[in-house]
Amino acid sequence: MARQKKTRPAAARRKTTRKKGRWRWIPKLMLLTACVGLALFIGAIFMMEEELRRIGLFGPKEGKATDQSQVIAQPIPENSPADVVEEVTQEERQELEAILQQMKEK
Repeated sequence: MARQKKTRPAAARRKTTRKKGRWRWIPKLMLLTACVGLALFIGAIFMMEEELRRIGLFGPKEGKATDQSQVIAQPIPENSPADVVEEVTQEERQELEAILQQMKEK
C-alpha cells in the first residue's frame, strides 16, 4: 500500500499582509506625479522659450553670425519722423503726476 503524503495545514493569514498591500500604490503614484511634473517643466521651457528669454532666465537669443563685410554693407539708418519722440503736454504731465501720487499713497 502506498503511503499518503503528510501535508501541513495552511498557515493563517496575518493582518499585516493586508496593510502592506494597501500602501503599495503610494510610491507608484509619487513616481507618476514626478514624471508628469518633469514633463510639464520641460514643456514649459520649450513652449515659452521667448518669454523666458525676455525675463532673463535664458541668455540673449543668438542670431546668425554676421561677417564684417555684412556689417559694413548695411546702410546706417537715418532718423525718420516715426523715431522722433513726442513731447508730453501739460495735461498729460498732470495726469501722470496724479497717478504717481495715488501709487505713493497706497
